[in-house]
Formats: sequence, C-alpha cells, structure tokens
Amino acid sequence: MGDVVKVDFDGSNSFRREMGDIIEDLVTCLTRHYGEDAGCLMAKSFIIALEMIAERVTKHLKNN
Repeated sequence: MGDVVKVDFDGSNSFRREMGDIIEDLVTCLTRHYGEDAGCLMAKSFIIALEMIAERVTKHLKNN
C-alpha cells in the first residue's frame, strides 16, 4: 500500500485506485475462504464498520 501520509489532493485518485484494489482483494479473499454468501455478508459488515468509523472521524475533525 502507498504511503498514506504523503497522499495529498493531487494523489487522491491514485490513492482511491489503490484502495479500490485492496478492497476488491479483500472481498475476493472473503468469498473464496468463507463462500459466496458468508463472504459477501462479511464484506458488507466491513463496509458498514468503515462508514461508522468515517462518520466518527469526520465528526471529530469538525469539532476540532
């Protein structure tokens, strides 16, 4: 994975592509090891958790 600290607005598209590849690999791994249904359910749960984290971080940054 790229150096997250050095990513700025100019590199955000590159960062998004790299993260997209990582997420795609995660979903592939989950479905391969746990089956299609369980793997997709785990991936959806992971996405929900990331969204909750993003909301909390955004709220924290607004308060600062």
